[in-house]
Amino acid sequence: MMEETIEVYLHIPFCVRKCLYCDFISGSFSDEVKEKYISALKNEIKYFGSLLSEDKPVKVSSVFIGGGTPSLLSGEEISGLMASVRMAFNLMDDAEVTIEMNPGTASKEKLKKYREAGVNRLSIGLQSADNSELKTLGRIHDRNQFLMSYDMAREAGYKNINIDLITAIPGQTEESFKKTLSFTVSLAPEHISVYDLQIEEGTPFFSMYHEDEERRERGEKTIFLPDEDEELRMTELFESYLPSKGYMQYEISNFSRPGFECRHNIGYWTRKPYIGFGASAASLYKNTRWTNTASVEEYIRHQLSDKDDPPWSDHPSLKFHSAGRLKVKDEIEEYMFLGLRMNRGIKFSDFKSTFGEDISFYYGKIIEKLVSNGLLTENDSAIKLTDRGRHLGNLVFSEFLFD
Repeated sequence: MMEETIEVYLHIPFCVRKCLYCDFISGSFSDEVKEKYISALKNEIKYFGSLLSEDKPVKVSSVFIGGGTPSLLSGEEISGLMASVRMAFNLMDDAEVTIEMNPGTASKEKLKKYREAGVNRLSIGLQSADNSELKTLGRIHDRNQFLMSYDMAREAGYKNINIDLITAIPGQTEESFKKTLSFTVSLAPEHISVYDLQIEEGTPFFSMYHEDEERRERGEKTIFLPDEDEELRMTELFESYLPSKGYMQYEISNFSRPGFECRHNIGYWTRKPYIGFGASAASLYKNTRWTNTASVEEYIRHQLSDKDDPPWSDHPSLKFHSAGRLKVKDEIEEYMFLGLRMNRGIKFSDFKSTFGEDISFYYGKIIEKLVSNGLLTENDSAIKLTDRGRHLGNLVFSEFLFD
C-alpha cells in the first residue's frame, strides 16, 4: 500500500504580550487554560491520526510549531506534543521540525530538550536590529536579547536557523533597514524571511496608522509609515543585497543558503496536503479546506471523538469553524497564486497534469497581457514573475481570478 505524505502545523496561541501589529490568534492565558489547551491539541492529533490511518498509512514530512510564542512551552510540553505526532502518524526520519522562537523566551536547557524532542529548525523573530523600531512594534526584546538567544541556539547545536525581518515599520528608513540586513547577514543564518508590515484591522496599529497606509496607497506623502517609494527601495535592497551574500531568493519573501529552503512552506505553496491543529489552524486535505474555531475556550470545550464527522464529510464537526470542498476554479486560482509566489514559477506540464488542460485554455490572453506589460516572463516550459511582477504581486494575482 502506497503511503500518503502530509505536512503538520501546531498552533500555540500563548504570548507574554501581544505585539501591536499582530492579528494572529494569540494572547496571555492562565496556566490552567494552557494545560487544557495542550490536552485538547493532543486529542485532536490523536483523532486525525486514527481517522487517516483507516485508509492507508500517512507519513509526515514536516512539522511547524507556530504561534503565538511556542518557545514559551517547556521542553517537556514540546516533547509531549511531538510524542503525540509520532503516535498518530509516521513521522519521517528526515522530517523538518520547526519551532518559532521569540528572543528572551528560551533557555539553554529548554533548547536542548527541544532538540531531543526532534526539533531541528528554529525560526527566530528579530524583525529589526534597531531598538527604537522594536519598541514601535511592541516587541518584548531588544537587539542584545536577540543576539543572546541566537548565540544560545547555536551553542545548543541548531544548524538550521531562520531569522524573520519586517520592512515598512513606522519610522523605518532605507538606511536603518540596511543596517538590519547587514547585522542579520553577519550572523550567517541558513534562512532569512523578509515581510512587509501589514496594517491589519482589529490591531492597535490599525487605529494608529491605517489613515497613513491609505495615503501611501494613494501615492500621497505619509506621516509615520515609509512612503511608497521608500518601501519599494527597501524591497529592491533586500532582493539585491541578500543574493550578493549567498542567499537565494526562492519565494517572494524567502531567501536561503542552498539546501536550506523551508520544506514546510514549500509544501503550502505547492498545495501539498496539510493538517493544522489548534485554535484558528487551517488545513487542506481531500480537496477540502477547513479552519478550526478561533476561540481558545471553544477549542478546549469541544473535544473531538470518534463520533465526530471529519471536515470533508457532508456534516463536519462543529469544532471546524468553516469547512468546504474546493471547486475546480478555486483550485486553479489557488494553484496560480501560490505557484507564482515561487521564483521557479509554474511549469506548463505540471499545470496540465494537475488539471487536464493546457494553461492557455484558461489564461492564454491574460498571460499574453501580463508578459507584454513586463509582469511575467514566458518560455517554452513555464511562466514566472519578473522583478516588477513581484513588486506588484497582488495586481498580478488578481488577474487570475475567474470572477
